[in-house]
Amino acid sequence: MSLKPEKSPAPMPFPSPRKILAAIVGIIAIVVVVELVSGFREAWRKMVRLDCQTNLKLIGLRCREYAEAHNGHFPSTWFELNLVGEDVNWAKLLHCPSTGHEVGAWTQVDQWADYRLFPGRTTNNPPNTILALEPLANHNSAGANVLFVDGGTQWWPAARVQGAAVGIVTNAPK
Repeated sequence: MSLKPEKSPAPMPFPSPRKILAAIVGIIAIVVVVELVSGFREAWRKMVRLDCQTNLKLIGLRCREYAEAHNGHFPSTWFELNLVGEDVNWAKLLHCPSTGHEVGAWTQVDQWADYRLFPGRTTNNPPNTILALEPLANHNSAGANVLFVDGGTQWWPAARVQGAAVGIVTNAPK
């Protein structure tokens, strides 16, 4: 029996520096793209929130005009604003840009509007009294824009909106 020496496997060729560099650049490019996409999404969300907040500011102006004509009383329903005829574009403001809902019949506005109006508010309420609020679902439960009786608006994170729910009820006029 003759023993033949076993051949050792051929050594693996070491990748060239160009291939190593190309792999590193590829990995870095993937990381950069992922970061850019996530940054773009966050910027988009902020832009939509600001667009929504602008809607609420304009709605607040319209509500203050209504209050001036009604002895300081804000409307109790969106329907009372009577945004029809020349004001049809105002009705579009009652939609949060993040929902993509369509404007329905004005007689049903309180069912299709994306913002909730709190009835019984007056210009005599403290400035930080909430006049209108959007449901958390409008912005994927991240938070909601809030309209105050003084016309100011703020973005509130979900935890603050949920924590203020009790205050909304107790802040109602007696």
